Amino acid sequence: MSRPACISTLVLLLLCAVAVAAPDYSGLQTAAKDYAGELARIEGETSAVADAPGVVKIIDEWTAANDVLADKFEAFGRKYPETTQGGMPPEMQLIKDKIERLRFHTALPVYTAKMAKLYDGDQEIDAAMARMRTSKERVDSK
Repeated sequence: MSRPACISTLVLLLLCAVAVAAPDYSGLQTAAKDYAGELARIEGETSAVADAPGVVKIIDEWTAANDVLADKFEAFGRKYPETTQGGMPPEMQLIKDKIERLRFHTALPVYTAKMAKLYDGDQEIDAAMARMRTSKERVDSK
């Protein structure tokens, strides 16, 4: 094989390797979309809640949504470890920013704060809020 052909082949192989190794963010984009749908669903349930056990259910559902999202980010980090080293890739930052906006453009933060105050001292609500804080920290740390 001639030298130019060898160089061309090597360059082509390197380009293919880079293209194959590039992270696919579509799974995280889908996870963010699913998270938005789940938050909207949970928010819709808040009007029917009339007692502390109902509040715990809402908080636990939000916690579960956070955990699913954190699991997706963790799996992505395992699959593409280069995205967890150094600074966050811009594509990932856009997804994280979208999730942060979603979280604070729903009525859930205000609702849970209001209910926690209304049922101040309720051990089940306090425990649910602690679980939710842990799940939120998992999402925020990814």
